Amino acid sequence: MRTRRLLYLHGFLSDEQSAKGQFVKAKMAEDLPGMQVHTITYPIGLPDVSVGYIKNYVELKLLADEEGVDWLVMGSSMGGFYAQFIAQEYGVPYIMINPALDPVSVLSEYQGTHQHPRTKESFTIDERYLSQLEQYIVESADPMDALLLLDRGDEVIDYQHALSLYQDRCKTVVFERGDHAFQHMEDAWSHILEFIKR
Repeated sequence: MRTRRLLYLHGFLSDEQSAKGQFVKAKMAEDLPGMQVHTITYPIGLPDVSVGYIKNYVELKLLADEEGVDWLVMGSSMGGFYAQFIAQEYGVPYIMINPALDPVSVLSEYQGTHQHPRTKESFTIDERYLSQLEQYIVESADPMDALLLLDRGDEVIDYQHALSLYQDRCKTVVFERGDHAFQHMEDAWSHILEFIKR
């Protein structure tokens, strides 16, 4: 039997204990117990470091010494941005929740030094940070095995940007109202489960 794994990537200033990540882990244990859910805390000091850490985790924990592994990646906000990149790199399915697919414009407003509230990691959003982010923008994704979940009421990211990129290329579900934290995990679960099972 092939091993099945899901890698969940949290949003900016979150960690592996994020509410959505833990929701996915708990629901998957109930509805699809054969699926191993990996939630990780990746560093955010620089995008190169974030991506390097995620790719290293994929190679060492998801793929190493295993034959017959089926896996996919899921991410919210910045985790959705990185999920898109990782999925395209490895050619695996992916699920994005309110993804920050134009992170440079979003984070440009927060230039300066900050501290992660949970991990206490210090980081600086500056021209170097934003320049590295640009490297991971997927300008033209390959024909996609993807699921896009959006809250129309997202107050941080304009949901229409992701919608314009994906609505004609993969299954897209847009929920009324909501916010950036995504208030529709329960409503979206049937779509997530259907996507993973098919």
